[in-house]
Amino acid sequence: MPPTLTARTSWLALPRPTGMVEEEPLADATPLPSARWPWLLLTGLLLVQFLLFRQFVEREIAWMMPRSFDQSAYLLHSYQTYEVMVERGLWKGLETGLRQPVPNGLLLHVQGALMHFLFGPSRMSALSLNFVYYALLQLAVVAVLHWTTRRWSVAFLGLGLLLAALSPFGPCGGMDDFRIDFIAFCLYGVWMCTLVRSGFFQSRRWSLVVGVMALVIVLFRYITFVSIVTILGAYLVLLTGRWLRTRRDRELHAALGHQIRNLVSASVICLVFAVPVLLWRARALYSYYVVNYILGGDHNIRAAELGLHSLIQHVSYYPLSVLFDHSGISFLVLGGFICALGLLLRWLKPMAREEQASPLAPGLPIWLYFAVAGLVPLGIMTVSISKSPITGNIIVQPLFWLLLLPLVAWAQARKGVSLTTERWLAGVAGVGLFVGMNGQLHAASIHRSGTLHPYDTEQMLALIQDLRTEQRNLSVEKVRVASDTLSDWLYSTTMQVYLYERERKLVDLSSTLGSSLFAIGEKEALASLAEADFAILQENYLQDKSSVYPFHHSMQQVHPQLRRYCQEHFTLKGKYVVHGDTYLLYVRPYLQVKKCPWGWVTPEGITLTGTSKALQRFPVVELQGGIPSERFASLPGIAAQFRLGEAAPRTIPAKIQFKGNAYTIRLRIDPKELSDQDAPVEIRIVFDRFFRAPMSAGHEDEPLAALPPSTVRLYRSLPE
Repeated sequence: MPPTLTARTSWLALPRPTGMVEEEPLADATPLPSARWPWLLLTGLLLVQFLLFRQFVEREIAWMMPRSFDQSAYLLHSYQTYEVMVERGLWKGLETGLRQPVPNGLLLHVQGALMHFLFGPSRMSALSLNFVYYALLQLAVVAVLHWTTRRWSVAFLGLGLLLAALSPFGPCGGMDDFRIDFIAFCLYGVWMCTLVRSGFFQSRRWSLVVGVMALVIVLFRYITFVSIVTILGAYLVLLTGRWLRTRRDRELHAALGHQIRNLVSASVICLVFAVPVLLWRARALYSYYVVNYILGGDHNIRAAELGLHSLIQHVSYYPLSVLFDHSGISFLVLGGFICALGLLLRWLKPMAREEQASPLAPGLPIWLYFAVAGLVPLGIMTVSISKSPITGNIIVQPLFWLLLLPLVAWAQARKGVSLTTERWLAGVAGVGLFVGMNGQLHAASIHRSGTLHPYDTEQMLALIQDLRTEQRNLSVEKVRVASDTLSDWLYSTTMQVYLYERERKLVDLSSTLGSSLFAIGEKEALASLAEADFAILQENYLQDKSSVYPFHHSMQQVHPQLRRYCQEHFTLKGKYVVHGDTYLLYVRPYLQVKKCPWGWVTPEGITLTGTSKALQRFPVVELQGGIPSERFASLPGIAAQFRLGEAAPRTIPAKIQFKGNAYTIRLRIDPKELSDQDAPVEIRIVFDRFFRAPMSAGHEDEPLAALPPSTVRLYRSLPE
């Protein structure tokens, strides 16, 4: 039997093991008639929480476009992975999801895709994953507190304190936000529960669980590897120092050696599996964290965004964020009361002689484990210039345990207390649960921006729907959008997610302008517009001059040129007023492409249809597509015909150019020959050479020339 550390050797000693820690139950001061009611109560509380969570998401969140760039990206990855699962099978979808070059973590979008697979693709399914982890955290807290103290009153009082924290209900990074931050908050709490359950590495079996949980945290959020490894390293240094100083006490020396070996085992489990994954993702990690946050200027912009300019502001940011943004007044008041109660009970009801500490001291004061678990990530985040209002949430977990320690240690040390004290503790636990659940009710009753500003929301959604309607008319697969404003609702990924949740179809949208924080010059801005199919510009660019984003300052300088370019090369689709600013949606003029049989250009050629009104302003037509050049002995030529209304078709000049396996076709219609009325027009382009390839079953060999055009654009004059 391995040596272990006695539990009640310090008034802050949580674990209470002798022999094999996980095997020995602790004596309960007041045996309960049944062990079912606490779990039934917890199940009921979780059910109520889920119902509140579900109605809130459906009322305030699911029908809206996602907030923040990060959430949009995670949601899009989950929907893309889900689509692969549906089309190619579950295992292929999982493989594809794990291979996606996501620089932040490996598991969120994959598990989100599994939720879509089980319950249907929707925002509700994705966000339900957050609630699953929140429920897991609550179960772990109640189970470990009851195991430690053998008092349900203490376990449910701890649950009430956990429910009172603000982190799950923040407008960003909370339970209704699909990103890694909230699940990291939950997993970090579960990890600390496994630390306690292991007796802080006294139990070999539970120490292995500690290592597995550390690995899961890292796989969910790669950057936590730094904090986890530093914390485990700090534990190892402190325990080793204690071990070296106790060589004369053989029993304690052996017990500490056993604790160190279990700590090393847990660390090895994490490192052996996490390091290969991190090396596999090294390029993405380098680009995202090193290039963007260290070498680039992104970290300075983020600091300015939060108003952090002095050393004092940087140092105090996370402590203040933890206390007021993630813990909250209710959590701090209730936690302070619980801490004071534990100290008071220990003073009023001192331990009897037989309950006093054993001469065998623990390896480290228990509070030090929690302090290290809080101070290490706090220090790492503080050193970074780029701060986040979200990531401080994990510090709530060690703070939670530090506030509970005095009461837990008292409850653990007492073999028995009076029935009055037990009832009084039960009443206090009831008050704690009331405080926690009251916070849940309040969070579920608030309104978010979408419902608080219905007109603005309606205008946002109308712009996206109009863009989607015009995108269908463009008959192109890849759509590019340029915007002169940095806003999450104008981000192409946000639009993709919103449209997918409405249509269950992935639309290939990308941003050519408006996706970077950094300044951009006039030449580059105009080039971005030239590549775009849509442009979204403010009618009067009145961005606050105090904006911290260099992009906005550069747009103030080039906005007149952007408006002029759009007026010359695009068609104005509509105006939309959002939060007092008027946004203009410009659409590149287009001709529709008639669908080609079997997805190839045959002797029937390429047929374009549209109106004379568009060609009067933009008479130059450009088509781009792919062609298997290697299948031709000599590349094909083309001929083009034009028909206006019911008139007979006539031949017009057209040129084709090849570059690798791509072709570009250009032709021009004389505007003088077009009707002043909005008459229908048709352009037909045929190839003079073909190759033959076997078609699918049921078709004979067909002569093929090229792939249909992927883009069709109209210009005032020939592009340079």
